[in-house]
This record gives sequence, structure tokens and C-alpha cells, in this order.
Amino acid sequence: LRIADPAILMRNGFEVDGTKYGVRFTSQVWPGDTLNSTATVEEVTDGIVNLKVETTNQDGSTVLSGYATARVD
Repeated sequence: LRIADPAILMRNGFEVDGTKYGVRFTSQVWPGDTLNSTATVEEVTDGIVNLKVETTNQDGSTVLSGYATARVD
């Protein structure tokens, strides 16, 4: 699985070498919050993997959600 560094993806318009990444903050995040991020494989078709990306805080509230798509090597 090839997924580029998210910082590189953000600098280059959310797509690098066929990898796409997009997220949106859905709630406020504060200094001192404990965050837990997950990427869940939703589908693999023709060498392309689609992921659901989500981050929750210490209360279990979703603070970020989005997607990633990448080629499977």
C-alpha cells in the first residue's frame, strides 16, 4: 500500500502520484485533547483502495472525517 505523507498531500492540492486525501474538521480541537485516528479500508477495486479516515477526541466525539484513495502495490 502506498500512501504519501499527508503533509505533502496537503501542500500539493490533495493529490500526489495518484493518491488522493481529503479531510474536514467537524468539531473544535483544543490544546491538551487526546486524539485517536483511524483509516478503515472500505473497498479495494482494480488495485485502488478506498479508505475512510476519522479522528475522535478523548470523549469519543468525531473531530475530523474524510477519505483517502491510493494504489495498492
